[in-house]
This record gives sequence, C-alpha cells and structure tokens, in this order.
Amino acid sequence: PSYPDAFLDLCRRQRIGAVLSFFDPDVHRLAGLRDTLTAEGVRCFLPGPEAADVSYDKARTCSFLRGLGIPTPRTFTRLSDVREALRNAEIRYPLHVKPRRGFGSRSTFRAVDDAQLA
Repeated sequence: PSYPDAFLDLCRRQRIGAVLSFFDPDVHRLAGLRDTLTAEGVRCFLPGPEAADVSYDKARTCSFLRGLGIPTPRTFTRLSDVREALRNAEIRYPLHVKPRRGFGSRSTFRAVDDAQLA
C-alpha cells in the first residue's frame, strides 16, 4: 500500500527526471501516478490508468481488441463456460490457460485434458 508514496518520495529525493517501466505490475501501479509525477516534473513514459487496466487484464484486452476488429483467440473467464464449449465441440484440447491478470508467461500452462484444466 505504501508503494505509490514511496515511489514519489524516491523520485523527489533522487531527482528522477523520467520514468519508464517494462515490468507490467509496475506499469499498472505507476499509471495511476502519471499526473502526479508529471506535476513533479518527472517525464512519464507510461500509459494512462485506463489503458494500463485494460492491458493488465487479459479478458479486457481481448474485448478491447475485438472491439477494434482485431481477431483474438476464444477467451473465457469462467471454467464452467470452458467446459460447456468443450461439451458443445466449440473448442478442443489442448487449451492454453493463463491467469486473468499478470504478465509474460508466468503461471501459464497447456491443458491437454480435463484433469489438467481443473
């Protein structure tokens, strides 16, 4: 909880002139500080809070991309919906399973059957 205040304090004490992060959890948290950092004279190479929220949430990213007409893989947020799509032969194994929020390939895996999906 003290991360934003500690980060602002660090920028002030160290006279940080610009902020850029490729670490998604930081981008997501720092996006909310963008206006404050800018007011402190720190150049921010960060998205705004809404863009950061969308990009950090895989389901929201999928919806956003579809809204732009960009094809995306079939995406589910509930296991029951996945199982129904499997029963209806709308999808088939293997399935790529990822946490809804996060970054990179952390905690992702390939499910080849019901046991792995569960």
